[in-house]
Amino acid sequence: IEELQNAVSESEAAAKAAQTDSERISALLQAYELSIDLVGYTIMITDFAYPITKVKNESWLTEGRKVCLRAIIIMEELVTGFVETDFASVEEKLLPLEEVIDDDEKWRLVRKTGFAISTFCDSFMENSKWKWILVEIRARFAVIVKNLINYKTFTALNVPNQPGYESRFYLVETAKKLMQEAADNYREKYEIAGQNISDINTAIHYLSALRQIHIYLGESVPAEDVKKRIEVWT
Repeated sequence: IEELQNAVSESEAAAKAAQTDSERISALLQAYELSIDLVGYTIMITDFAYPITKVKNESWLTEGRKVCLRAIIIMEELVTGFVETDFASVEEKLLPLEEVIDDDEKWRLVRKTGFAISTFCDSFMENSKWKWILVEIRARFAVIVKNLINYKTFTALNVPNQPGYESRFYLVETAKKLMQEAADNYREKYEIAGQNISDINTAIHYLSALRQIHIYLGESVPAEDVKKRIEVWT
């Protein structure tokens, strides 16, 4: 664990000292993936002890939560963490990133991260005090997946004979699924955790971003369905 923690810190330091965009991005990606590996180790430690103690190791779960958030912050630096944004702004961040990784590598990272986050969140009890923080982690990951996609080139490359076709397809479908789940989770939080207006507004922001994806991809029927849902929630 300590070696991985040191490796993450070293990669982040290398990113700050980098002389070029590609060096900085490569170092940040390394820090990100090492952080996801670290999340996996915290899960293993917790799960290993549970059959014996019948108690979740709160300190390791807390450490895993911190590492999850650290990984998300690293990736947000690369693709932004904006829920609703024009795709041109995202493209500005993506162009240098896409000189380092392609869509197949993006999809690999998304799969790895999604598995780690899902497994980590499942490690908490249903009524955990961290429940709503876990909702935030999942939601911020949804935005990362959405912002990893180059929507400007997606349509042109959305043909089976283009390299990375399947990865792009799964990236888009996963982004739509996760954005919907994030909206639903914030709606649930609004309903059962005090009806804070900021929670329902956040849910609507996620729906609006989902609708933006549908519109950009020419998916008029689901875009209209999401629009109607927004009107009901508003």
